[in-house]
Amino acid sequence: MQCLRRSGPALPRRRAIDRAAAPATSTASARRRGAARLCPPRAEGKRSGGGGGGGVPDEDLRRRIAREDELRDPANFVEYFLPRPIRLAFFGFSSASCVIATLLAAARLAAALSAPDPLLSPLADAGDAAADAAPWAAAAANVAVNAAGAAGFAALFAWDRARAGARVERRRAVRAAQIRAGDREVYTDDEGRRMSRLKEVDEEWILRRLERWGRREGMPFAGPDKAAALRAAVARAAPAAVVEVGAMAGYSAISIGQALPEGARLISLEKEASWWLAAKRFVWQASEGSGAKEGRGAALCDKVDIWLGDGADTRKWAEAAARLGRPIDFVFLDGVPKETLAYLEAAAPHLAEGAVVVADNAGVFKDGGMRPYLERVRGGGDFASAPAPCRLEWRDDVEDAMEVSIFRGGARAASEAAALAAAAAEAAAAAAAGRGADGGGGAGAGAAAAAAAGAGAAGAGEV
Repeated sequence: MQCLRRSGPALPRRRAIDRAAAPATSTASARRRGAARLCPPRAEGKRSGGGGGGGVPDEDLRRRIAREDELRDPANFVEYFLPRPIRLAFFGFSSASCVIATLLAAARLAAALSAPDPLLSPLADAGDAAADAAPWAAAAANVAVNAAGAAGFAALFAWDRARAGARVERRRAVRAAQIRAGDREVYTDDEGRRMSRLKEVDEEWILRRLERWGRREGMPFAGPDKAAALRAAVARAAPAAVVEVGAMAGYSAISIGQALPEGARLISLEKEASWWLAAKRFVWQASEGSGAKEGRGAALCDKVDIWLGDGADTRKWAEAAARLGRPIDFVFLDGVPKETLAYLEAAAPHLAEGAVVVADNAGVFKDGGMRPYLERVRGGGDFASAPAPCRLEWRDDVEDAMEVSIFRGGARAASEAAALAAAAAEAAAAAAAGRGADGGGGAGAGAAAAAAAGAGAAGAGEV
């Protein structure tokens, strides 16, 4: 049986991420913030047409797929050392051996019972008085033991065969679920068969995975709608130096990184070590797609850095500005809502004139932890501000907003803030509509909607 593995370490990473659970920080304490080929792909349907040529016969293909389903991905460590074909051969041979032994023992028992004189029985033992008294007893016990062995090994053989069939059905169900989730693509091979294969681990794959995790566990990631809004705002502002506060698992960092212009850099600050490690891992995994390697742009990890640090520490902002080599011209604040104003005050000395500051959860926390921040950016002075309405992540029934502010933008700051907020809100609405149309598809639809909305808003809002 031939099994082709993906070149490089991408497959172990895929398995690692599928097994990933939340970092040590619990959900409740997680800050309230708002071509490479695998083993030959499975046929999803038979070839529609008669003969024609030269391909693998359907029966051979079926047997090959069955062998792969038998051997690959053992369920436990025992199956690494005893694959199913070896176990079936052992159970079958043992059962057959016990059947033969049972027949031989039964023949000896029949001979013992039919002998007129126990001393003439072939089972008689001159040195064993017990055997002489009941020469058939040992033969009967031998028959019983071998019959039990035959039945037991036959049952194990049937059970293992049944598990093999159930495993094939389970794989089929998993493949169908992966296709629905967008992790597997369907294509037609050269012989006209409909096949499916896993997509490579890249930015979109990681975003979809994080979205499923966030939706299932209620994690405070930005979500696909807000991610689309962020991409639209970044596409319009075209910043060169970006800083985010609150990396968590890296969802928003990956989303912003997708929209960064050539040569731009993002530094994301995370003060909890468990989430810092999670974000670094997911950003690294998202960088392993083939796009950057084939010359279609810089890899994500070359544009995005995840730092361990507190966004309220002005020294971290000074370090970030020094590392970026210029004043910061785009900021995304997505940390603890009541600390958002502290983040802004720490960042202000290092902001470029005209810098864009986007703060999450400006709707759900407008009368709570975000109130001091909103009073600051909406009160005139250095900032002109406008809200971008959107939905709370994973809750289409809860209104939220992202506050878009311009720092020292001059006379046009208010109109530019309003245009940016409108672009972000339009992208979020388009992403929400896309999710409704395709039954919940997240990252891909959101990215396309953000790109369209960002480009449209940029053209309409130019002054």
